Amino acid sequence: MKVDKHKTVGLLVSTFMGLSISLVLSIVGPASSGHFAVKTVLVSFFCSSIISVIISILIPIKRISDAACSGVHLKNESLAGRLFSTFVSDLCFTPIISTLMVLMSYISAKRHDPHFNVPFGRMLTSNLIISFIVAYFIIFIFLPLFIKLSITIVKSMSASDEEQEENR
Repeated sequence: MKVDKHKTVGLLVSTFMGLSISLVLSIVGPASSGHFAVKTVLVSFFCSSIISVIISILIPIKRISDAACSGVHLKNESLAGRLFSTFVSDLCFTPIISTLMVLMSYISAKRHDPHFNVPFGRMLTSNLIISFIVAYFIIFIFLPLFIKLSITIVKSMSASDEEQEENR
């Protein structure tokens, strides 16, 4: 594949991962807090999706995880490499998304209930622990599938472009 196709695959993979992590964390966060509501999940998913797409564009997660695996002498294709690469990817997405989502929830709770007295640090810590664990498994399970899907999409787009060129 050409370099621009590799970038497209990488961007698609990061976007798919970000959206899937956003969806799952948008459900897990409110559910673990005991304040689950469909509106909360939808707003949370919308906001975290925007954040995750921005992360996908700004942070070269594949390059970072490849460098990290290389730094500890692991092959990306090995099970140990996948486990470690998943951890690195989790570190790129989860703290940013979780912190911003907990901050939004904290501000909203303070605004709606003047007697709300849960410290931000406690909210963040419990959410981060749960989010790291859940996101880790989501990344480990779905990343290979999203890579295959993205490659298929890019190849089909390329084939379609070549076919259109031939018909001209």
